[in-house]
Amino acid sequence: MIKKLLFNIFLFYSIAVVANDSIPSNALKTCLFQHSSIDEVNYSSIDISAVITDSNYSTAGEVRYVDYKGTIVGYGSSRSGMAFYKDSKSYPLSKSKIIEIGLLIKTIPKEIDYSISEWGYIKLNNKTFICVNVPFSGVGESGKHQDIRNVFVYNTKSNDIYYTVGDVKSKV
Repeated sequence: MIKKLLFNIFLFYSIAVVANDSIPSNALKTCLFQHSSIDEVNYSSIDISAVITDSNYSTAGEVRYVDYKGTIVGYGSSRSGMAFYKDSKSYPLSKSKIIEIGLLIKTIPKEIDYSISEWGYIKLNNKTFICVNVPFSGVGESGKHQDIRNVFVYNTKSNDIYYTVGDVKSKV
């Protein structure tokens, strides 16, 4: 019985470590705080004020995008729901991998409010990520939840999307 219990604890711990190693926590934290205090992580803001809105970019509907350093990055409709776009490929938000960094996550948002989101580019060692930081929306957004952010981090090489919720006032 004790061996079985220890094995299960070890198994769950191993799964948690593997899941969290798939994206460096420094990339999530950098996206949450929109800057890095760690030397090996570079963060640069992506200017989305000159976003291009194109209803012909995707057969599924409208896409908003920018050309960032020669790569098209954006957000819009896809056949599988709302999605990130990198060049002409879509990556649905519904496929996001949840990584909890302090706040309980119940569901992944189905949409991003592009008009209030902050976009960034993260370089960490040889990996690059697109960061989308969106203020919490809903009841109380001007009250106790005003420092809560929805954070999406898109790995530009593996095309994985990671999602978390964080408090910008925390010391995570």
